[in-house]
Amino acid sequence: MKIDPIKILFNVSLALFFLLYGAFMMKFKIFPYEILQKAMVSYKALMALAGETDDALPADFWDVGGPQEPVVYGSANQKEDQLILVSGGLDQLKSACPKYGCLAWLTDRKGKIKHVWHHDPTIWNNMEHLKSEVKGRYLYPMGLHMYENGDLLVSYQAKNAFPVGVGLAKFDKDSNLIWKREDFNNHWFEVTNDGRIYAPAMRVIDAPLHIGDTRYLINCEQTKIAADVVTILSPDGKLIKEIDILDAIIKSGYAGTFHGALTGDDVDSLDTCDPTHLNDVRVFSHDIPSYPPDIKKGDFLVSLRSLNAVGILDPDTERFKWFSVGLSIRQHSPRYDGNGGVIVLDNKGGSEKKGGSRVVRVDLQSRMPVEMFPKTSIPEPKNFYTGTAGHLDLSADRKTILITSTHQGEIWEMDLASGKVVWRYVNNHMQRGRPARFPIYTSKYIQRASFIFNRKLGVQ
Repeated sequence: MKIDPIKILFNVSLALFFLLYGAFMMKFKIFPYEILQKAMVSYKALMALAGETDDALPADFWDVGGPQEPVVYGSANQKEDQLILVSGGLDQLKSACPKYGCLAWLTDRKGKIKHVWHHDPTIWNNMEHLKSEVKGRYLYPMGLHMYENGDLLVSYQAKNAFPVGVGLAKFDKDSNLIWKREDFNNHWFEVTNDGRIYAPAMRVIDAPLHIGDTRYLINCEQTKIAADVVTILSPDGKLIKEIDILDAIIKSGYAGTFHGALTGDDVDSLDTCDPTHLNDVRVFSHDIPSYPPDIKKGDFLVSLRSLNAVGILDPDTERFKWFSVGLSIRQHSPRYDGNGGVIVLDNKGGSEKKGGSRVVRVDLQSRMPVEMFPKTSIPEPKNFYTGTAGHLDLSADRKTILITSTHQGEIWEMDLASGKVVWRYVNNHMQRGRPARFPIYTSKYIQRASFIFNRKLGVQ
């Protein structure tokens, strides 16, 4: 066979050109870099979805030898008539909600279910924002607010979606949909006495993004960034105002919290698609007995997981008036204790010997953290760790607190004075004929309920 040196040289040169152009494209992110990046992200997402079967478990783990339904351990303490609102989801309490499971329920202190709301993931069919691959089994309820008449407001998130936020939906006491809002709302929100809703939401923006007017950038492999905002909504879910969290941080003089995450002197970008991860909004209200200096009614208390930060934001100026960074790791659920401090669920800042998570109180003046739970002098719980999520709810008298360890599927009620666990709730349900532990994203004290419960004898 005759060898043509011209053809060989041409092919080698062409291969070398594409090799060099590929390296040049990756370094300087020129055409077709963005197209290839999007294709790779889509491929990874499809492979992740393909790896999950239609009967993928919504439970976190099998509880071998455990109970077959939710159960209470320990004494019910003095408040026998007080109810607890518990979040549910797919396949939970199917004896009461046989089609998809219960969205949420009210339980008394002895573990008896008093009222349920039915989970119906089909309300999010034909979503405009999220891709069709996000099917019903990937949607789960996150935050809850129960109105006195039994209406229930719920935030939803989605697995294997970008961004994870879906929206808000409001139901009546009989689980009928009143309204819904698909706006990438997510995590935990607050409803104030005037009915306004203060909820985290995400805005998808192009990467790279400059950090203020500095040379530093926020980059993202997906070429899109989930930028957080606080949305202020009317009681019927209409948008009144939104506040951009990235802008608020930079304009408040805290751009360095992003720069601190960079590695190496020569690195000029932060590689993340989720730069702040707003996971809770609380509003200072008349229910608080006293305010710290410079804090006023209507200010927001927020948690920013990606920055390990908790801050107090003035919605009028859209600036932070108090900002704490690095006293907790990947925290959730900041709660003002009414006495000059913020209580936080510190997901990854706890002692490894006790599990790895903890609850701390941060003084607003000194900014010093004090560990509240679990205490080394108290044996229970032996292990406390939820790598993500987790929720806190203070009692009205601020004497006890509900600590929800999401991925352990447990709720502990702690006496604030002693640090002791006075009530424990375990969220087990049957799955494929075996007891399994299901996550709990929210648990709340319920003080008033003026509606007829649906869990009477013989009523499903």
